[in-house]
Amino acid sequence: MATSNANKKSPNFPKVHCFICTQCSYQTEDEKDGPVDPTLAKNFRRTLKKICQHRFPKGHVLINQTTCLGFCKEGISSIIYPKQIVTTSLRTGQEAQIADLIGQLLAGLD
Repeated sequence: MATSNANKKSPNFPKVHCFICTQCSYQTEDEKDGPVDPTLAKNFRRTLKKICQHRFPKGHVLINQTTCLGFCKEGISSIIYPKQIVTTSLRTGQEAQIADLIGQLLAGLD
């Protein structure tokens, strides 16, 4: 009979896992009547990942992309585990704020 290790914590499992929707295509103030830049959400995730790589120990935080979380009209959104915190209306330049939130979560998990 096969057994599952789903309930066992792996030493390599991240303490915080953040998913950023990279399908979001919100309009910036300058684009109200123009095209939407689909790279904004992807760049947001890349920047957040770089910030987290510099701030936190290797393996503690994982930043992944995901498809729609259902809040596209509000802007870039994320969900952060293990607390299942959803953030919406994110804009370029707010990556450090999400990293701060991740830092608070890490501090509370120790």
